[in-house]
Amino acid sequence: MVVTRYKFLILSTICLVGIHYFLNSVKPHSLKPMKPDLIIYSYSSFTAKWGPGPLIKKKFEDRCHCKIELREIDDARMLVQRLALEKERAVADIVLGINQWDLVDAQEKLEFSREHWPSEMNLKDPQWRSELGNPGELVAFDWGILTFNTKKDLKIAKAKNLKEFLNLLPEKSLVLQDPRTSAPGQSFLNWLVQVLGEEAAFDYLEKLNKKVYAITSGWSSSYGLFQKGHVQSVFSYVTSPLYHVVEENDKNYVALNFQEGLPLHMEFAGVMKSSRNAAMAKEFIQFLLSSEIQALLMKKNYMFPIDKKVAENTLWDIESKFKVLPVSKISKEDQDRILERWTQWSRKR
Repeated sequence: MVVTRYKFLILSTICLVGIHYFLNSVKPHSLKPMKPDLIIYSYSSFTAKWGPGPLIKKKFEDRCHCKIELREIDDARMLVQRLALEKERAVADIVLGINQWDLVDAQEKLEFSREHWPSEMNLKDPQWRSELGNPGELVAFDWGILTFNTKKDLKIAKAKNLKEFLNLLPEKSLVLQDPRTSAPGQSFLNWLVQVLGEEAAFDYLEKLNKKVYAITSGWSSSYGLFQKGHVQSVFSYVTSPLYHVVEENDKNYVALNFQEGLPLHMEFAGVMKSSRNAAMAKEFIQFLLSSEIQALLMKKNYMFPIDKKVAENTLWDIESKFKVLPVSKISKEDQDRILERWTQWSRKR
């Protein structure tokens, strides 16, 4: 018994010495975390834990046995501005979420990989792609329709057009997004100009001013104010009420369908020319267009899929219920002027 105990003590000592030697022989740099194979810049509601980003990230990592890093930018409107500021310091391989209003700006300020995309990537794009002109190296991956959201039991839910909405809306009960920093905010302002004309649009804003509770920098913060009950209405997506049905079993939310028609919001992804792994980056974007990920985007991003078949016979099969305006084009000069007028209006609030 004594001999056995001594043998155990000797073996234990040898093991401890071995472990000590191993730990002290490991070089510090070998403990550093592995660098990601792809870095993706996207907006906050995409990268959030409850958004589609983390799930898509894991699915692609399992498929390619690689590591992806998602980097959050507050709103899609800020993506181009952020990358343009970073310039040669930018580490993004993919930018995901550029909207149609920023296409020209993105192509002027940023450099994307211009290698030929497989032809099947364009087959699922809806008709509006040709109306925009060919975005070239940027690929559409989902889209939405925007309008005012409210609750069915409120008076403003009866509004059928912009005039009725203005008249039925109580003071300090609407939250908007700043078009200088928010993609939905930019869509809101351009929508007013499209359906009313520039002068009438700013006259409408003057009348709307006393009804506005707050103007936030991005969509997430504005919708948060609406969810918490601080306001009766928010400018959001026609698919936003589906979130409350699916996640909360609450059918009291509604997206207003106006006689003037509603604006489209399209989202694009692109591979940066400076990408260290362009082949894998393009594989990721092709992955976004697969039926599986289109369905995931639809259900987690609460947007319409580019592949319309994915939405058929689901809660998201509602596109035809809304009057949608044709895609409007606006020159950079006109956009700059309209945004400057917005700046002047907001300073007087």
